[in-house]
Amino acid sequence: MPTKSKQECVIKNLSVQPRGCLTSDVCQNLVREVVKHLLYMRNQIPGLFEDLDWQVQVYERQRELRAEKARLAQLHVEADSVQHAELQPDVLKSIHSRKQRLPTSQKCILKFMQSANSLLDNISLELFTKQPTHLLLAFGPTASRPSEVYSLAFPAVGPTKMFLLVHGHFEENCIPDGFLFKRAFQIRMKKGMQVHMDLTGAVQDQTHGSAPKFIDPASGEQGLSWYQCKIVLKGLRSPGSNEVDRTG
Repeated sequence: MPTKSKQECVIKNLSVQPRGCLTSDVCQNLVREVVKHLLYMRNQIPGLFEDLDWQVQVYERQRELRAEKARLAQLHVEADSVQHAELQPDVLKSIHSRKQRLPTSQKCILKFMQSANSLLDNISLELFTKQPTHLLLAFGPTASRPSEVYSLAFPAVGPTKMFLLVHGHFEENCIPDGFLFKRAFQIRMKKGMQVHMDLTGAVQDQTHGSAPKFIDPASGEQGLSWYQCKIVLKGLRSPGSNEVDRTG
C-alpha cells in the first residue's frame, strides 16, 4: 500500500526596505494595516475592512434611530392610556416589536467587527515601545497548529544614541574643542547598515558588501587616530523628553 507523502511547508521570504525611520507609531500603524489586509486577502471578511467598518457604523446609527422612534411611540401611547384606558398588551407588544432586530448576517458582522476592532486596539503603541523582535499572524484551528503563518520581523525601533567621531591626526595640544582622543579605538560591525559617502571624487569599488578599511578591526593607518565628540545625542521617547549626554 503506497504511503502518503508528507506535504512540506512552503516558506516565502519577503524583504521590505522602508523609506523612512520605523518608529513605534509607524510599526503600530503598519501592523494594523497588515492585519486588515490579510483578513480580506485570506477571505476572512466579505469586503474591505474599512467598508465593513463603515457598514457597522450605518447599522449602529439605524438601530439608534429605530430605538429612539420606538421610545417616542411608547411615550405617546402611554400618554393616551392615561387619558382613555389601560395600555392594551397587544399595543405594548407592537411597540416593543419595533425595536431593532438585526438579521443574522448583520449580527455576525457586528460581532466580528467588534472583536476585530478590539484586537486592533491591543496592537498599541506601548507594545512597540518594548521593542519586540517578531510578530506572528497565524491562521488555522489553533495558534500552535496553524495552516498559514505570517511573520513580521522588526528592527530595534526604540530610541538609540548618535555619536560623532573624526578619523585623522591632531597634535596632542591641537585636538579640536569638544573632542576626546580615543586610544586604540576600532569600529566593529558584523551586522547592520553602512552608508558610505565619498567626497574625494575617487572611483568607487562597486563590489557588494565592500566596506571602508576603518570598519575592519585589523586595519589602521599609521599616525591616524579616532576622536569622539563629547556630546552624545539620545533619541526622543516622547515629545519634550529629549536628553543630552556628555561622555567623560
